[in-house]
Amino acid sequence: MVKRKMEKFFSNSWRLIIPVVLVLALGFICGIPVLMTIRQTEPEPMTSGNNPSNTLVVSQKHMWQLNLNDALLNKLYTGAYNTALLEISDAKLNEFDIDVLPYSLSSKVKVTYCFYSKSADRELDYVFYDNLRMVLERDISGIAIVNKVTFDTFPWITNKDWMLFIRNAYESIGPLTPDNVTGYLVWVVNSPTPTWHININDSVNWHWTLFKWDGQGDPVFVKQFGEDVTISQLTYYP
Repeated sequence: MVKRKMEKFFSNSWRLIIPVVLVLALGFICGIPVLMTIRQTEPEPMTSGNNPSNTLVVSQKHMWQLNLNDALLNKLYTGAYNTALLEISDAKLNEFDIDVLPYSLSSKVKVTYCFYSKSADRELDYVFYDNLRMVLERDISGIAIVNKVTFDTFPWITNKDWMLFIRNAYESIGPLTPDNVTGYLVWVVNSPTPTWHININDSVNWHWTLFKWDGQGDPVFVKQFGEDVTISQLTYYP
């Protein structure tokens, strides 16, 4: 789990920045119609009255404070779930993620809903970006699926203090260095009760700090990865 999460975190910024650079270069060569063609292939944004500014992170100063509430998370879930049902009839939520990169030049927050199908042994992951545009991020099956335990209730409803968990974990290690890939990744799985994780990255000092939370009490420190960490050394913490 952590291995997959860290790979997503490492690739998040460059994956978003490089296509923008390439598109701009093509724009200079081919003109504005190139940009218009690419724009037309993107899915339409999913709008919400709960998020009029289309900014899911409140500020860089308080990066733990997100512009997310139960109503918005429920609405995004419904959009992703209904889409998943078109592919897998027994889709059930098996993971919920929030990627936060407050200093990023592109999307600063990604909200991901993962749905597992027991009958098809298949998982579909749908991600919402800052502008609430939804895309299918992953479609995997079989042994590629790390977690096959699904939720009976929404974890953000079961554990209403989840944002306080983010704040407490963040404040326990102090302010992070402003940088394009500085930020944190939150994910929750059912094992067998909702277990929250947060991996906080100070990219300049290369400190990855992992906490977990069972929905009660304070965050529990798990491990800190130093500058000598490699992706292959990261292991799964349920």
